[in-house]
Amino acid sequence: MISKNKLISAVLFYLIAALFIAFVFVPSVKNIYTDYPNYYVSSNMLLDGKDLKTAYDNVEFNRQLLFYGIEGQIVSFMPYPPVNAILFLPIAKYEPLTAKLIWNIFNAIFLLICIYVLWRLTDFDFYTIGIIFFLSGYALINNFLFGQAYLLVLLCLCLSIYFMIQGKDTLSALFMALSIVLKFYTVFFIFLFIFKKRFKLLIYTIAIGLILYIPVVLITGVDVNLFYYTKLIFRLSDGWVGTVYAVEYQSFITLLHKLFNYEPALNPYPLVNSVILFYIFKYLFVCGVLCVSISYLKKTNENIKLEISLFCIISMLLLPLNASYQFVVLIPAIIFLCEHYLHDKDYIMIGSLLFILLFINSPAEVWVVNKVKDTVFFILGYVKLFALFYLWILNMRILGERTGLKPFNPYMKKLMLIGGIHVVGLTIMSSLVNLPTDDGARNVLSNSNYMISMPSVLNTEPEKFIYTECTNGKFTLNSNFGFKYDKENVFYPLLVDSEIVVFETVINKKPVNKILNIRSGESAVNDKIYPANPSISRNGNLKCSIIDGQLYLEDVKNKTITRLTSGRQINSYPVFADNDSKIIFCSDRFRGVGFTTLYEIDLNNIQAVK
Repeated sequence: MISKNKLISAVLFYLIAALFIAFVFVPSVKNIYTDYPNYYVSSNMLLDGKDLKTAYDNVEFNRQLLFYGIEGQIVSFMPYPPVNAILFLPIAKYEPLTAKLIWNIFNAIFLLICIYVLWRLTDFDFYTIGIIFFLSGYALINNFLFGQAYLLVLLCLCLSIYFMIQGKDTLSALFMALSIVLKFYTVFFIFLFIFKKRFKLLIYTIAIGLILYIPVVLITGVDVNLFYYTKLIFRLSDGWVGTVYAVEYQSFITLLHKLFNYEPALNPYPLVNSVILFYIFKYLFVCGVLCVSISYLKKTNENIKLEISLFCIISMLLLPLNASYQFVVLIPAIIFLCEHYLHDKDYIMIGSLLFILLFINSPAEVWVVNKVKDTVFFILGYVKLFALFYLWILNMRILGERTGLKPFNPYMKKLMLIGGIHVVGLTIMSSLVNLPTDDGARNVLSNSNYMISMPSVLNTEPEKFIYTECTNGKFTLNSNFGFKYDKENVFYPLLVDSEIVVFETVINKKPVNKILNIRSGESAVNDKIYPANPSISRNGNLKCSIIDGQLYLEDVKNKTITRLTSGRQINSYPVFADNDSKIIFCSDRFRGVGFTTLYEIDLNNIQAVK
């Protein structure tokens, strides 16, 4: 006979599930929201034989969105590894909303299996586990609204945890490898395997991960994987993603960017502008968290669930940035911690843990962030970061009570000494590799949007130039002389003269050339062919080109080539300006990868960059 408590849990679970279906699942399959196009469009590009490397060009990828019928969205594939382009291959040729419906049905299945697996691992009933999932708020909701893949990652993690506890290392390694290949951020569990001396599990995870990636490379292409893992991954791991200075990202790395990196439009007033300080604090934090956490691990499995919960928290705490939907990985940690307090009959602590899970993924957290993010008290907006710190400390305190280990024990001191050596080495290496740019380029737009691109210059007195920016889900046209145009998407604009702009737009999934009258603000289909934006000077003596994201100036007459830009940033769309005395170009320096703005270099005062 079903108990009264279980009956209450069942009724509450089905009630919340019904509300979730009505107010989350149904709306999610009626609209396209940010992130979903990254999976859908990249898979379509693969199926159509397009070069997936172009997906890592924000302009071209958003242009592809329009070709595949998705409008009103600006997205970036930059943070996504090439493997993510495979996820939607079986459903990519359905219409966007149909494919999203299919994917969210799978998401619902992943959710139910996760609940089932965690139910089998704990003393809670199925319905209580389900209710805890629903209490995760935006973490769960946004996986459906955005068509994200983190429930699949969580499923792989849960299955890996299940088989790990059962002692089935091969199956545990298989699912852990899958989770790491899909989204990387469970990679911190490798440290759990090492320091618990689960070497079989460690070796199997690495080996299976490498084997799994062979077909990924064969399907997506060698070039795009080399590009991602040699050009992008290091900047992404430093948190250079999207609007990197936004408090909403809620990670320690993005907080460090806000404190130690200057960007004239997005972060004009850092505490100190210092690359070295950024890396010192980054590696102190990462190595400190890992060393302190590892010191609480035991070789035996008596505390395995609490050790797993600790590394779920660490996986979130050490991420370069935290998005709402990623917080589903925190759910197993909350459940295991609640189970610990259930055994102690400490219902106040259970309630506080569930409150934290709900609050950090609720409108209340968003309200707090919005209230303080643009004030001197912005630090108070890092609500999720503070919550993760608290959970991390709480988890270690519980482990300390169970093992009898105290803070700053000899083993911890030894680990911290080793970690300190790593901090010094990694700081020196990263600072040398990521030297500040020294090319003398000057920011053209002091109050620019987060994605400025495709400039075109008209040599007049005063000089006129146009460029595109992303507003209201479109690439719109802006200028330095007060003209704006936002009636349709604008790609590759060319300022022909003081009254005419030609550009490409996309209508009914096809590119269309148009001509725009600046005086009237009206556009019409254009059949005339105009030359592309000039990367060659008017006298033909100079040519500017992009090689591996850097600007090079070729003197055709003297047959010399000079590198103009420095640093690890990506530069693009160079055009000659001011009677060929300078070059205006796009650069993502001190910004999220691919989120460019306009810079200029004075050709009368340049030095070769080594």
